[in-house]
Order: sequence, then C-alpha cells, then structure tokens
Amino acid sequence: MKLNINNYNLKIKIADTYLKKLKGLQYLKNIDFGLFIPNCNAIHTFNVLDSIDIIVLDNQNKIIFIKPNLKPNSIYFVLNDINKTNILELPKKTSQYFKIGQSIYFN
Repeated sequence: MKLNINNYNLKIKIADTYLKKLKGLQYLKNIDFGLFIPNCNAIHTFNVLDSIDIIVLDNQNKIIFIKPNLKPNSIYFVLNDINKTNILELPKKTSQYFKIGQSIYFN
C-alpha cells in the first residue's frame, strides 16, 4: 500500500495481526516506510531505534492529532475509543506533510 501526500510518496505496511502490532517498528534504524495500525489507541516505542512521527486518524482516516518526534522507549496514549481510532507510525520528520483535519488516502 502507498501513501501520497503533497507530492511525498511513502510505502505503508499494515499491522493487521496482534504480532505485527506488538512488533511495530522495533529494532529498525533509518525507517523508510510507514506502519498503519487499525483499531489502536496506544503505542510504545520500546526497542525502536529512532524517533518516529505519529498521525492519529479517525475511522474515516481523517487526521485528529499529530505527534512529531516521539522518542524511543516511550508510551503514547490517545484518549479516544479504540474502535474509532487508527494510528499511522511514520519516519521522523514526515509529519510536516500533514495537517489536522486532512483526510488520508491509501492506494
């Protein structure tokens, strides 16, 4: 799956199983793709080797919050219903291409 936003293209992987959600971006350096986590309202960055940017989406993939530069060994909670929230984990400095209220389209 790919994401194209403001002439920026990024490969997106989907964490659609418990194990994929648990592993996330652990043990990766120089991350060059995004990770879409459906039905998620909390993430951790334990064993993630670099800072990442977080985009919080509603069920229609509209951006409701942006958290740039989440450091390794952090926990991040979204105060929203887990069944109405998706999270997009991105390489650091990628969130600059996004705005709250913007809709995300994958192809």
